[in-house]
Amino acid sequence: MLDVISLQDLMEAFVEQNKESTAEERWEHPDIRFKEFDYGGLHIYFDKKPKDDSSLYSNRARDEYSLYNAIHISFDKRGKDRDEKGREVGIVYAANIDNEKVGQTLRFRTKFEKLLAALYFGSAKIVVDCEEDEFGYGIYD
Repeated sequence: MLDVISLQDLMEAFVEQNKESTAEERWEHPDIRFKEFDYGGLHIYFDKKPKDDSSLYSNRARDEYSLYNAIHISFDKRGKDRDEKGREVGIVYAANIDNEKVGQTLRFRTKFEKLLAALYFGSAKIVVDCEEDEFGYGIYD
């Protein structure tokens, strides 16, 4: 089992998993949002649909709770758990895939789902080694 999983690898696997279906919609980027909390946690909300999806019937912007996927990470409050580059390494204490809690999903077929399962069920930790706006589907590359 992996000791530390890269958030960048996890998000790249998510993008790769959705690349074909998003090309049909001509979506360039997924909607990925990082939300830091005072207690030392980070919540990552994400969806294959872009933030500015014009096909939505409402003019209101979606809030992060309406996105279909989420990863909730807690970090050591003393900041002691870091990788060799000084980045915080945390544990995933809750996660959703397609609006389903990971604990209720027992079919892990894709690379993205397997990485998330290793974080949720295994002893793997996650390193936050990317920014929320680094990912795209590459349809115009």
